[in-house]
Amino acid sequence: MPDFNLHTHTARCRHAVGTDEAYVQAAIKAGFKVLGFSDHCPFACLRDQRDRMNSEEKAGYLNSIASLKDKYRDQITILTGYEFEYFPSLRQELQERRDETDYMILGNHYLTPGGTDFCEAAEDENVLLYARRIAAALAEGLADYVAHPEYFMLSRDHWSPACDEAARIICAAAVNAEVPLEINLKGMKHGKLAYREGWRYAYPWARFWEIAGTFGCAAVYGMDAHDPRQFALMPQRIAEVQTFIDLTGVRVREQWDALQFGKKEK
Repeated sequence: MPDFNLHTHTARCRHAVGTDEAYVQAAIKAGFKVLGFSDHCPFACLRDQRDRMNSEEKAGYLNSIASLKDKYRDQITILTGYEFEYFPSLRQELQERRDETDYMILGNHYLTPGGTDFCEAAEDENVLLYARRIAAALAEGLADYVAHPEYFMLSRDHWSPACDEAARIICAAAVNAEVPLEINLKGMKHGKLAYREGWRYAYPWARFWEIAGTFGCAAVYGMDAHDPRQFALMPQRIAEVQTFIDLTGVRVREQWDALQFGKKEK
């Protein structure tokens, strides 16, 4: 069982529930040493009422987490971060967000800011675009962690050769940047979906992790919590993942002290 979770949202994203402090208290109850908040990154060019905080809420987010760091400093280490999408036109803004946080999670969702979601449109060409954007963000040193790398499977009906290529692009970039990939435990919330390969979860996806193993990728489990009560589900979710994903060759880090994590020097 991991002693940390770095993928944690807040109600500011408009699709999560619970107070910031409730997440901290639930993390302590779950036995975590470290809790990282990584709510969806605001963008100055985008007002979003469904998936992220807006720019005017950013200060409140950072101040709240800073206050909780101090209040619970003797019980748990709390880190401040964002989950962000990489758009080349927003490099400067992303660097500013990186400079004001402890870490950044790369979780690609949209083709353009506020536009079509990869979970709605992930034909082969978009899967490759998804992977190349991840590789570009890692090459620029913007991310410390890649969330749900096979997220695109939510909108597909099968795993194709383009998915293989995308997986190799992502895994090679992660190894080169020394950044872990996430075994995302929220994907199971969607239930098993119908694919040509049979009924299965969109993510984690077994073929992706088979490829990750050949690269010797580092990995962490991420609850992708949108409700404080979800931390209690981590043991059973991990146990189930291990029944259908072969992690041979993948360097899974479950102990914070063994995880080389943090901002990398460019």
